Amino acid sequence: MSKKSRIFSEQIALFHKEKGWYPPVLEVVQGLTPEQAKWKGEGQHSIWELLAHLTFWNERWLHRYRQESVEYLESNEATFSVMTAEGEEEEAWRSLIERFDSVMNAWKDELNGCDDAKMDEPLSFDPSSTWWEALSCLTTHNTYHLGQMVTIRKQQGL
Repeated sequence: MSKKSRIFSEQIALFHKEKGWYPPVLEVVQGLTPEQAKWKGEGQHSIWELLAHLTFWNERWLHRYRQESVEYLESNEATFSVMTAEGEEEEAWRSLIERFDSVMNAWKDELNGCDDAKMDEPLSFDPSSTWWEALSCLTTHNTYHLGQMVTIRKQQGL
């Protein structure tokens, strides 16, 4: 593993499930009921919506990294969408957490086999940027929303 990929692997691990200076996502969502996960203050997204958004973007960038196609996205707001049928919230919440965990584990696997050449490679859909730059933005984006999730828990007294 290259130095650059090790940096991202460590950042993803700290964001995902390893304790560092702040709690990782899996700790933040652990034990939350669907009702607690759906709670939101005025003008805020819920923890559930934020986790859906993070899962979407990390999965989308993983597909790009693997040179897999991604569908056109009309609106970023759609990535926060939470649609569940009544009585199926518990299963839907658990399923989202499992999907998030799977995506983040896949990122760790990809980065473990990465070399500096890949990190310095231009993005196929934006040659003015490299994977190093894109992953820097992705990990910053992840941590930004993790901070929102921690704040929402505190607002609920959890």
